[in-house]
Amino acid sequence: MSSASARVWTLSIEQRDKLIHAAFEAKEHSYSPYSKFPVGAALLAADGTVFKGANIENASYGGTICAERTALVKAVSDGTKSFIALAVTTNVASAISPCGFCRQFIREFCAQDMPILLVPGDYNMTEEGIKETRMRGSSEVKGRVYSACCIRRLKCIIRNGQTYDSQRDS
Repeated sequence: MSSASARVWTLSIEQRDKLIHAAFEAKEHSYSPYSKFPVGAALLAADGTVFKGANIENASYGGTICAERTALVKAVSDGTKSFIALAVTTNVASAISPCGFCRQFIREFCAQDMPILLVPGDYNMTEEGIKETRMRGSSEVKGRVYSACCIRRLKCIIRNGQTYDSQRDS
């Protein structure tokens, strides 16, 4: 077993609360006029810095950048490449998982066993409702987990926690 695979990530209660609060703050700066689906992310660097990101949409859809990638791009472009945890939240009362593009970005810059906190939009600072996952073993997440990103590209919209095809059901 390599030392990288034996690493254990631990977040203090203070770090966890700070990260979750930062994700909610980031969501407030979302620019999502097309999907009406704000997403916030907060990335905790090894030095304790928190990088916030919100989804920023564009009419071209392909030019849209997800909250997770916004946070990562801000961090990496400032020279930070060592991270401890990521929190992601939306307005949906269910846990929301990063999309494929974001997972690839996370995989590029974060350890596979780094905690990713999937925070429901109605979270009230209790343990209940948060799903914790990692890039490795993400199939262990139980319950309904939707992708927060690239919803319009997939022509799929989430309303009140339900997924439907926008072309067929609109």
